[in-house]
Amino acid sequence: MTPFRPPPLEIEEVLDAGIQALPHPSRYFRAAVHRFLSFLQKDFPQLRQVAELRRDPHLLGWLRCLSQEDPPLSDSTRRIYLTGLRRLLHVLASEDSFIPTGLILPEDFPPGPPLQRKLRLTSYHPHSPLPHSLIGEIFEAHIQTLTATLRPSTIECYRVAVRSFLSYLQKDFPQVPQLSALRRDPHLLGWLRFLCNSDKSLTDHTRERYLFTLRRLLQDLAFAGDPLQPALILPEDFPGWRQQQLRRMNKLPNSYSVRFLTLVSKL
Repeated sequence: MTPFRPPPLEIEEVLDAGIQALPHPSRYFRAAVHRFLSFLQKDFPQLRQVAELRRDPHLLGWLRCLSQEDPPLSDSTRRIYLTGLRRLLHVLASEDSFIPTGLILPEDFPPGPPLQRKLRLTSYHPHSPLPHSLIGEIFEAHIQTLTATLRPSTIECYRVAVRSFLSYLQKDFPQVPQLSALRRDPHLLGWLRFLCNSDKSLTDHTRERYLFTLRRLLQDLAFAGDPLQPALILPEDFPGWRQQQLRRMNKLPNSYSVRFLTLVSKL
């Protein structure tokens, strides 16, 4: 006797459950899903399951629909919708092998604003868009989800740290297309050298705050399903980290000092 299998959930239920499962679901995800489902209900009413989705005609048809909105949507709004739906589909595909991958590709995103080659870390308008259009939109969408729980001053610290990293990335590695292409070496280590050598006005405390906030954002995005490399920022990257460990070692009994130093060297 074959075991009973419940009927597959319809696409609206699956996407809604995917949003609920995200650690920080934001209104951008819901807006993107609402517009996508409205398009499917109108042009493909027979489609019922997420596994039936195809890049052509479903996603490419939706992209054409977004570009033909009246009044027209801004490039920034379309990038946000695409980023939200792509992240959600990536999370669902990682949990269900029947859901196709590659439904939304980097070339689907509208072009970003022109590169700003002379950005300074501390000279920008607080409401100007983050550099590096695609990666900047992903960071901004996540920072927006944090505004409900963090103080405005903390949110501003997040934006300053992200702007610093993206300005460096845009200047030295403009060919990096998306988060999955980030590597510890050369991208993160290059940024750390930039912070140490290019702006002597930054204190160790400021650099440590930049590292802490960027590391938290990267960890949150990885947990939400973005395909990020692990260990992009390590404990030894923080200013004064090794000195703190050595001070702690000096306070230990002699019998533990060698083992503790060995452990620190492996971190």
